[in-house]
Amino acid sequence: MHLATGFNWFWTIVATTVFWRLVIFPLIAISQKHSSRMRTIQPQLDVIMAKVTEARATGDTLAMQKASQAGAKLRASVGASLFGLSAGLFQLPVSIGMFFGFKRMCELPVPQLTDSGMPFLTDLTTADPTHILPIAVVGAGNIMIMMSARDIDMVANPRMGHIMNGLRLLSMVSLVWFLNLPSGLLLSMLVTSCSIMLQNRLLRVDPFRKLLGLPPWCPPVGGVGKLPTLLETAKFVSGSDGAATAPAVAPKAYMPPPRPVTPTPIPRASSSQPASSLFETPVAPAPTPRAKARKAKRKST
Repeated sequence: MHLATGFNWFWTIVATTVFWRLVIFPLIAISQKHSSRMRTIQPQLDVIMAKVTEARATGDTLAMQKASQAGAKLRASVGASLFGLSAGLFQLPVSIGMFFGFKRMCELPVPQLTDSGMPFLTDLTTADPTHILPIAVVGAGNIMIMMSARDIDMVANPRMGHIMNGLRLLSMVSLVWFLNLPSGLLLSMLVTSCSIMLQNRLLRVDPFRKLLGLPPWCPPVGGVGKLPTLLETAKFVSGSDGAATAPAVAPKAYMPPPRPVTPTPIPRASSSQPASSLFETPVAPAPTPRAKARKAKRKST
């Protein structure tokens, strides 16, 4: 880029960053197109996902497969696909590669980077002595997050607002690390953030969306997303917010466990014939009157 354009190194870094953002922009447009199609069937998808969750909880594999197939069929009916939705994720390898590429160039160092061609930022291999670039990078990152929140339905996904607040806090904490990064790398990060903000703004302009074959922009179902305050996020993380809003449940009265019931012995059925056993002595029958007389005669003799 430096040899092809003849730019100084300051504008070479700016032009290179913008060039790669333009290269991955078609993937972002594809993701936006599929996301717009998914928004039209979101209520039906919520019902299907509830069935999938219920089937997974009960372990009903057949019901889970049927619900998943119904979701895929519904997405295909509007021309949306999971691959198209994830097309925007391909910008991550490009962004990570640019970060480490510029960082490596500034740390080698490349001797030409010590003369950027700009009087206010001469050496791109050292940290910014005025600390303007690190602060600008953090500020641009926060503005970019707040602009991205406008496309998120905070009513249906309340956790997303707290996650984005966490990213804002993370960027502020990272300021200590940014203060020691080379100026050339920070310049690329600042241009990247500004490019994303411009991209988000253009994707809300209906004539530009029509040029890309996208439907007119419409706010989320729950309204334009608004980030919660940092205090609300702190309460959410600590759990005090959920405890305050949870309905009070009266404690259950103590009930002793039931006592075991003693089984009633079942009487044995009487039998006219005595039970026979090898170890029992048989009972002698009662003597008859004739036997009694015979016994008395023997005694008298």
